[in-house]
Amino acid sequence: MDSKARCLGDLVLPRAKLGKLAAQLLKRDLSDEAIAAAQMGANICACAVAATLAHAAWSVHNKVGRPISLRSGEHKLLPFKDFAAVASGELATGALLQKLEEMGVASLPVHTTQDSKCRAKATLGRTTWRAAARA
Repeated sequence: MDSKARCLGDLVLPRAKLGKLAAQLLKRDLSDEAIAAAQMGANICACAVAATLAHAAWSVHNKVGRPISLRSGEHKLLPFKDFAAVASGELATGALLQKLEEMGVASLPVHTTQDSKCRAKATLGRTTWRAAARA
């Protein structure tokens, strides 16, 4: 992965790279826990996508027992559900990338603290990107 590319489409990683991302962030060997590692990596990427879209004025919807959704006009994205499906092998990375492209957000830059008052969201996005770039 190109370390200079910083767009949401770059966060769509195959299962093995999602696991590697989690291992790098946790700074521990997760090779014996590949499925759990891939799910953790998927959640990290979904957090970065959700924070970026929320910063881009997408509305966040959450109901108890339902996955978080983000909406903008006619577009609706369920990043945690979609990335979990990639991690489990239920959804191909190409299908998720195509979904992001169709919504016009695949090339949206990952949100960082440089232009935000909300440091918690942006810090996650920046940390996630650095680890993903090394994966």
